[in-house]
Amino acid sequence: MCNGKLLSAELNHWIPLTDAVQHENGPFSEVPKDSGVYTLRVSKIGTPNLSRVKSNFLDSAFMKARSRMDKVSGELFAEIGLGKEQAWTDTDYYVRRLARVDRIAMNQQGIACPIVYIGRANNLRRRMNELAFGGHTANAPFWALLMSGWKFDLGFHKARPKAEVHLEAHLKELFRELHEDNLPPLVER
Repeated sequence: MCNGKLLSAELNHWIPLTDAVQHENGPFSEVPKDSGVYTLRVSKIGTPNLSRVKSNFLDSAFMKARSRMDKVSGELFAEIGLGKEQAWTDTDYYVRRLARVDRIAMNQQGIACPIVYIGRANNLRRRMNELAFGGHTANAPFWALLMSGWKFDLGFHKARPKAEVHLEAHLKELFRELHEDNLPPLVER
């Protein structure tokens, strides 16, 4: 079982995600606007049944509203002459992304490795806002886990512009060496 310590040591700042989001000076105000890398580390497992995590999210008011917006968008686009086939497909997008939850390796002790995401950004604060509030590739699985009581720590490390690409590659390679050539579960590439 990987405890995430080796990867965690590569990042120079860690904060509980909820503290970062709910900071008195605004969401992620402690996170620099600089380029860098970031990592999500599980600090508490909520619902351990990953199928339940997914079904809770799919049955949520958010997903019901999202589905309705997709449908209504097609009606609007048809009405204004843009074509119903141009309807939004955000629900399908979220469902496809939600499948990443299945990659989280659970065992008798809990989670096999607490590191679930490694990414980079040219503006860390902006990217954290996208992760929390929309516009990030991992939104659906991340929100589903949060909805099911999971808690996370956010780790980040500032880097010179463009250097974040190499630093992310280094972290992902280190992760792969420790996990039979696999990426963190919420990462696609």
